[in-house]
Amino acid sequence: MSVSCYSKFVKETCHTRRRFLKNKVEQLRKERGLNQDDFAKMLRVSRQTISSIETGKYNPSLELAFAISDFFGKRIEEIFFYERVQKMKKSNLITGILYVLFGVVCLIVALLIETKLEGILWGFAGAGIFPGIMMICKYFYWSSPKNKEQYEERLENDRIEQHDELKTKIRDRAGRYAYGIGLVVICFSILVFSILGALEVIDNARMIILYLSGYLMFQIITGIIIFNKLMKKY
Repeated sequence: MSVSCYSKFVKETCHTRRRFLKNKVEQLRKERGLNQDDFAKMLRVSRQTISSIETGKYNPSLELAFAISDFFGKRIEEIFFYERVQKMKKSNLITGILYVLFGVVCLIVALLIETKLEGILWGFAGAGIFPGIMMICKYFYWSSPKNKEQYEERLENDRIEQHDELKTKIRDRAGRYAYGIGLVVICFSILVFSILGALEVIDNARMIILYLSGYLMFQIITGIIIFNKLMKKY
């Protein structure tokens, strides 16, 4: 395929509204009897890149798309293709119904049974019923034929927003800054409460310090676990 033909394909594929880009990379790879590691080495990319392409989380660059096309001896449009946006999933409706049922149960228990947890039950009732009703209304609104086009456009815009390269980098950097600032604030708080406790300005300073220290360790360990999980996933 010539560069001009590929450019036309990319333009039609990536910029046509209400469609998502899918591929047959995983199917073709398995037909060759290759695992992701071997296939990645042949294309000189990481296994995570191959995995992300196969799951639709990453669209390959021009150079990589050509490499994949040449490797399988097929045209690019035979490997990468459109798939129209699906209708709103019924799981959204089911989730809304479950929310409402949970809220109603909590409401009935709060009304019929005297308990010290009455305030919590009322809170659960409100947190279940109102969001559930909103989910149900949202499902029927967007499932309406007259709103189908608008819903597809909204989904596409959300997908573009989510996968936009610049915004992804900004979100990643903002998350790292927020994580770092959070650690600094916790460490500073431990220092402040240590000083206030030593000066006997506040009581139970030791418990507060222990709590903050535990939370600090929890945040660090959680960050490491999530990072390792994401590395395995991608």
